[in-house]
Amino acid sequence: MEKIVRLATKNDVDSVKAFLQKVDIEISGLEDYIEYFVLMEDDQQNLLATVGFQPIDGDGLLRSLVVTPSLKERDILVLFQAIMTVAEEKGMRHLYLATNKTASISFFELLKFREILYNQLPSCIREGSYIEIKEKGPSLHIMEYTL
Repeated sequence: MEKIVRLATKNDVDSVKAFLQKVDIEISGLEDYIEYFVLMEDDQQNLLATVGFQPIDGDGLLRSLVVTPSLKERDILVLFQAIMTVAEEKGMRHLYLATNKTASISFFELLKFREILYNQLPSCIREGSYIEIKEKGPSLHIMEYTL
């Protein structure tokens, strides 16, 4: 099965929302930054994975990494390389992510993300209501990638 990685467009908003809702992820305002999302589809145009970022004052907050179980780690790597290229082309300085999955940290470190402290996040991300970072318990890991 051939996999196609492409930049999302306004025409993809409904299908991306439906894909995310299958795993109980809802993003308000997705239509405002859909062009910051990368999609992976099969040759039948079925959505297999998505990842995007929300631009915030020159930085990007990674959002909605959702992959189907059939994807391999190398597919996810291709997806991440694509979103990092998009971030660089859009002039972002850093990409940030928050995860409560300790097992995924080594994967992100392979991609050159580094773990940072909550108070090292830019204030515009810390003080905004972009994600539930406010629940910054010991299981929440914040990571940064410098472009």
